[in-house]
Amino acid sequence: MRGAVRSVSPATGELVFEAPSASAAEVSEALARAAERQRGWAARPAEERGAVLAAFADRLERDADRMASLIVSEVGKCRGEAVAEVEWTVRSARWYAQRPPPEECAGSSRVLRRPLGTVAAITPWNVPLVTPAWKFLPALMAGNAVVWKPSELASASAVALLRLMEASGDSGALQVVLGGPDVARQLCNDDRVAGVHFTGSSAAGQEVASLCARRFARCALELGGVCPAIVFADANLDHAADCIVAAATAINGQKCTATRHVLADHDVADTLADRLEARIRALRVGDPANPGTAIGPLIHDAARREADEVLRSRWYPRGPA
Repeated sequence: MRGAVRSVSPATGELVFEAPSASAAEVSEALARAAERQRGWAARPAEERGAVLAAFADRLERDADRMASLIVSEVGKCRGEAVAEVEWTVRSARWYAQRPPPEECAGSSRVLRRPLGTVAAITPWNVPLVTPAWKFLPALMAGNAVVWKPSELASASAVALLRLMEASGDSGALQVVLGGPDVARQLCNDDRVAGVHFTGSSAAGQEVASLCARRFARCALELGGVCPAIVFADANLDHAADCIVAAATAINGQKCTATRHVLADHDVADTLADRLEARIRALRVGDPANPGTAIGPLIHDAARREADEVLRSRWYPRGPA
């Protein structure tokens, strides 16, 4: 039986988006379309490709409120962060639109940059606009076609972004295929994909790297992290506490760059812990659509269970062991 992708609001439990997963044949067709469209796209002058990206930025800016609301409902990101992500994506599109692939001269040599062809972008749910944009914007500007597999949990945002790009005149150079790990594996295994750009877990990244290595395909990985904060005895503790809390709670704590450990000098550890506790207690937890909310929901039940297990297994009382 054919599967489906479903995104459900983590705040309300309501269904936000549902669509069939791409079959193997549909993924192959998307790759064929990308390869066919890439030739015409790459043949367009860089200024024309840049104009498409600039038009995309304008459309996204005009549609910013709807796109931010979609992010809030689909992945539970707080309203202020969702608005900022849309703005960041707009700025990124305008930045890349003005930067065609450079040509360099070194003595009597001339260095020309040519597109790879078709590249695959595989992205997570937690930053559903700007993370994929940082993959497909420079790739498109360089004359590549992109086949993008978004997270199943952020499919609505991906489809909305695709529609804006199509309306901007990308000639089909950006294709979206919806689905789970099987779709990602097919992209990594297909010889028509010249390179893969992946953001996600370290475990999934290892598999992506392994699949690409088998056929010597280019591969770029952005994986998970631990991101400790180190606080010395002479630090400004108020500033340190502000930075740590901000870094730990952005996207409701669900990002690879979230601060997960604090290493503090023994002389200031207790004072710092008090200030961290005060700031965390002051954060407003609630509906992510409310502008005053600082902490919204985790993405799904599995994430909540994992957070509970971490708290139970890693909570240590303050002070020396």
